[in-house]
Amino acid sequence: MKKISAILLCALFSAVSLMAQTSKKGNAKDVDLSIRAHSNEVFTVYLNGEQKSEAAVSSFDMQGLKPMQVYDLEVYLEKPIKFISGADLQLSAGHYDLVVYSDPTLEFAEIQFENSINTLTYQSQGGGGNSGGSGVSGESDVSAILVMFSQEPFDDTRLHYAKTVMKDKPPFLTAHIQRIAAAFAYDKARVKFLKFAYNHCADKENYASLADVLSEKEAKDAFAEFMQGK
Repeated sequence: MKKISAILLCALFSAVSLMAQTSKKGNAKDVDLSIRAHSNEVFTVYLNGEQKSEAAVSSFDMQGLKPMQVYDLEVYLEKPIKFISGADLQLSAGHYDLVVYSDPTLEFAEIQFENSINTLTYQSQGGGGNSGGSGVSGESDVSAILVMFSQEPFDDTRLHYAKTVMKDKPPFLTAHIQRIAAAFAYDKARVKFLKFAYNHCADKENYASLADVLSEKEAKDAFAEFMQGK
């Protein structure tokens, strides 16, 4: 199987924000997951490296998971594209609906919590009102990205949103890029974002200062290596 994507990383959620996206049922002390296809996706579900579903299913339920324990969830898509999508889940007790989306034309797929923004129908908003003037993106563009982040728990999907918006906008200031980078849950996604955003930055002379948004040494080293080539 050709692995098109890296494993997605999921942000940690508060109980309040999770309740806004889910409906509880079953044992209130456990974590229950329902995974279903958005359209015609066919997949196999793995948890902590162990196959849980039969091969080639379009829906699967898992019950009795322990709250606040970290689980490595992977969904191996077979149709309409071969794709591996996953997340590190750490959830409070309750029932969670996950949906598998795919777009064969873009060779892109993901798993999302039900009622989160649908990447496949998202389109960046154009118009001069979003611009910060002088050929630079403005505060409204940054706010639009951060609002999307607040509705989408997966870092990899957040990265996809940010790229979708930024590639169609005027360059962003370093200060704006720093705010967006800080909104990711993990340094791994921040480094990927910073590498992408470099070519969309209006003040590249200040770009090295963005190392401050990273906390892990490995991430800082990766960013420093990237900047050495610039």
